[in-house]
Amino acid sequence: MPHEKPSPARRYIVTISIDGMPSSFDSASARAFYQVTNDDCAPTMAISGTTEIPNTGLELHLTKVNGNRYTATFDLDPFLDEDYFGKGVCHWAFTSIGFTGIKGRRSFMASFNSDDLSGSGKAENYFAQGTLDDATKPLKIAGIKNSSIFGSNKTFKIDVTAKEATNDNDNR
Repeated sequence: MPHEKPSPARRYIVTISIDGMPSSFDSASARAFYQVTNDDCAPTMAISGTTEIPNTGLELHLTKVNGNRYTATFDLDPFLDEDYFGKGVCHWAFTSIGFTGIKGRRSFMASFNSDDLSGSGKAENYFAQGTLDDATKPLKIAGIKNSSIFGSNKTFKIDVTAKEATNDNDNR
């Protein structure tokens, strides 16, 4: 596990909104994921000689704003760039946020990656309404970024947005 910075410099606020879902999730969780960007600092596997790129995730503390909206904060730069393996300094970067909403025994997974952050700051993940039926049967469902795939079928969506936190009292 990489060493955490005592004072990360770039904090973001993530908002997760569910639109069109006839009820709310029974529970929800989210993680921010990070990866080393320069594989030359990473160890190689003994037999294959391939490089294993170090990566890790941090649990986000979700605050439920209402039945269909959550917020959390995360740091874009929580880890120290250091020589972890004796092969040079490893540089860490944010890669994605994963959100999982649970309804019955169904898991609905939405994602937001670093390209979304540098672009619009938003990712939309669509799900067929029918996947909410018979939630007593276990099933993991990943969101689809293109709603046209569902045609005329009813959908609900999970929006994941992120913006840089400011220093005002509302975003600390």
